[in-house]
Amino acid sequence: MTASQPESLEELQAAAAKSGRQRAAAVDFSRRALGGEPVPALLFVVATVVAEALQTDFVKVLEVAPGGSGLRLMSAYGFDPGLIGTLLGGEESQSGYTLQVGQPVVVEDLETETRFVPSRLLAEHEVVSGVSVPVRGYDRPWGVLSAFSRERRTFEPGEVEFLETIASLLSAAIGRAYADDELARRVAELEAFTYSVSHDLRAPLRAMDGFAQALLEDYGAALDETGRSHANRIRAPPSRWRGCSTISSRSLVSAARSCA
Repeated sequence: MTASQPESLEELQAAAAKSGRQRAAAVDFSRRALGGEPVPALLFVVATVVAEALQTDFVKVLEVAPGGSGLRLMSAYGFDPGLIGTLLGGEESQSGYTLQVGQPVVVEDLETETRFVPSRLLAEHEVVSGVSVPVRGYDRPWGVLSAFSRERRTFEPGEVEFLETIASLLSAAIGRAYADDELARRVAELEAFTYSVSHDLRAPLRAMDGFAQALLEDYGAALDETGRSHANRIRAPPSRWRGCSTISSRSLVSAARSCA
């Protein structure tokens, strides 16, 4: 028993080091993802973060291409950087299968896999084991985050959970970016609307101002104090509207931003 104790101690130390490494990576990435860092910047580093934390040979992040025409490589570790931006795989691939089931997919031996068709890219890089998790978007699946190893490996529940955590953080950043873009679009529509309203009202307000001015100039002497007061009040809105149109636009935009 005494001879086995050092080995057990080493295993415990290795497990603790691995857990600490993954926890530190998740905390650091969460600060970046939840701290407002742009999605492109997060994609630039996420593959390296995962590869170093899980100590895998390859990592890739695939986004569902517009119209569902395939999966586009957005971030990679271990693969040729020149592949970023190209379409890789489809519904029959591991990533495609991951999107279909909507949950983590763990592969111990790619050669004996029957749930999907291993991609040529993974075969070319002699990948043996891997794990993939879906990345959810604002209102639809956004893509897939995957890690791979050249050696046969069993990805433990804690490692899968770590990958899911990173995917969730990336998903939160993607959702925030979508909401920001949607807000910017709505603000632009709101500003265009308020400008259109102020522009459309300008002509009738000028006409009212002209009629009231003519009334005062031609019949002012015949009007009593109440009549002149009413005429002056008719003339007041045009000058007030010029300032209020701008204030209203800014107020509405601010309200939209605060409600988002």
